[in-house]
Amino acid sequence: MRNMALLREEKVIVISGPTASGKTALSLLLAKKLDGEIISADSMQIYKGLDIGTAKASLEEQAGIPHHLYDICEPIERYSVSHFVDDARKTICNIIDRGKCPIVCGGTGQYILALVDGLQFVEEETDLEFREKIRQEIQEKGLLEAHSELKRLDPEAGKRIHPEDEKRIIRFIEVYRKTGLTSSEVYAYSREKGPDFHFEKFVLWPDRARLYHRINERSWQMLEEGMLNELEEILASTPNFIETQAFQAIGYKEIYPHLLGEETREEAYEKLARATRRYAKRQYTLFRKRDDFYKISEPSLDKAFEFICNKLQQ
Repeated sequence: MRNMALLREEKVIVISGPTASGKTALSLLLAKKLDGEIISADSMQIYKGLDIGTAKASLEEQAGIPHHLYDICEPIERYSVSHFVDDARKTICNIIDRGKCPIVCGGTGQYILALVDGLQFVEEETDLEFREKIRQEIQEKGLLEAHSELKRLDPEAGKRIHPEDEKRIIRFIEVYRKTGLTSSEVYAYSREKGPDFHFEKFVLWPDRARLYHRINERSWQMLEEGMLNELEEILASTPNFIETQAFQAIGYKEIYPHLLGEETREEAYEKLARATRRYAKRQYTLFRKRDDFYKISEPSLDKAFEFICNKLQQ
């Protein structure tokens, strides 16, 4: 077993930020300078075949730099935050053992924050039939009664979870019945351990108007590069793709009606760009209160790179 005290001294760079903010290009520059390897923290780039719609770096763009946690799942597979944290920890240790610098890069905030906070998870298997049974029970007695039960078991969770938030109420009851722990107890347990490594954390924080303009341009570019054909190929190899977790990736569900001939190309573009802008807004919100991340508002890639290099030398 590795010495955890020593692991906490190891430096791991984290690059996050909203979609289309330049994370990939920045991580490649850092990897070249620091003899690093990149670990993807993107919940959709893990899936094989989802390339254009998830803005994966091509093999040419990767420039021979090792990339990890790309293309590790088939589109029908489920992959959770818990899976990511476990895989990322193992990958970081492996990179450190080889004398390289780990660089975690991605925009899935839940992945990034779970890793840097050192969360540990209550082990439980996903049981869709059990979850559906709970959903039916809640439908029979009503959400308000289910929420009252939740509030009685866990007053703090009762404040956090809206009485009409069916998804989170179902999840609360599912975890409680499987583990005997309320969500507040799970939350406290998850933070007992603390971070495994010394994380140097950066989040790109571009001007929002400039970012939205870039998102609009990139959304059109994805359609021009063949995102519709990519969706057709995925559906051909995975007929039940629209029922999978991977289908929830921003882009595919937005252009699906266009593939069916129900909407025009321009309508598909508008939906894709709008959904991506909304996602970026959520990413800003998630990191706004995180004072432990250096927020980089530098407008150019070179200036952002210089900022990080200066911070690493301090």
